[in-house]
Amino acid sequence: MGNPIVFIEADPTEELKYCQDEIDIPMGKAAQIKAKTRTAKFIRVQSKTLHITNRLENAKHMDEADVTGIEALLVVARDLVMQVESNIAARIKMSESEFSDLDGANGRKVKSPRTRTIVKKSGIDGDQGARRKYVPVHKWNLKKFDGNYPEHALEFLRLVEDTARARMATDEDLLEESADLFEHRALKWHRDAMRKVSTWEQLKREFKIAFQVHADNGAPREQIRNTKQSVGEGIDMFLSTMADLYDRLERPLSEVERLEEILRNLSPFLKDELYCVEIQSIDQLRKLGRRAEAGRVRMGEVDERSHPKGQRDASKTLRLLPELHQLGPLLK
Repeated sequence: MGNPIVFIEADPTEELKYCQDEIDIPMGKAAQIKAKTRTAKFIRVQSKTLHITNRLENAKHMDEADVTGIEALLVVARDLVMQVESNIAARIKMSESEFSDLDGANGRKVKSPRTRTIVKKSGIDGDQGARRKYVPVHKWNLKKFDGNYPEHALEFLRLVEDTARARMATDEDLLEESADLFEHRALKWHRDAMRKVSTWEQLKREFKIAFQVHADNGAPREQIRNTKQSVGEGIDMFLSTMADLYDRLERPLSEVERLEEILRNLSPFLKDELYCVEIQSIDQLRKLGRRAEAGRVRMGEVDERSHPKGQRDASKTLRLLPELHQLGPLLK
């Protein structure tokens, strides 16, 4: 005969609140399980969920217990265990489908390796480049996004994608391991979002909507208009700053519109140097700006005050006179 069930006296309200808070822990860890077997992480998730289930069952029999609330949380806990079990079974089935043709000699199945693009850096020989390996997201040492500062959401997203390129992670990897990027309230959002998306691009779109990455163009547009090239700031750094600001816009501008704004925000020195030149692209502006800055260094003109506006080389003005009407108004 089995042992009788013993109920321990406890405050059912406190028990329910405790379990509601604690259930987030195994749910977050369950989303990170990628193994095809019952690993130590799986056992910990299962044990924690069972502990919560037992406490809820005990609280349900206490006087004045919120039976409806407890039953609802019990369903969540039981579903969690079933979900983890089914995910492992699905990964095993998927793994078996990845096996290629049989090796005729031994009847052994050979799994097709996952293809990864190797990005070679200049100065690195082929062998070194080929040794670059994929690094999983949980080893990136990135500070997880918690959702408390939505104004940092875009920077976080860009840092993730920059790191992914450096760590040989594909969009598929990012989607599968995205739970490792979030914590606290952002992890709760992620758990819900993953039910609606199937690609990294879709998850990014949901992320931008949820954390209002592109709430409107008003503030970024005003910041762009007020960003002027400062004294001593090179053309490359200035253009990088402007590109970063343009990336924040919900509705992107054409290159022509960007170029017009950038020309208005150039330093007095570059406005003066390029006043008569027809500039058709941002790349051309970069090259001309570098050339002008290099010439200033050679001439020793390192101070903006030593090159006041209006003092242009007369021969250059005469040589470029036919083009004066083309971009002059933009540079005023």
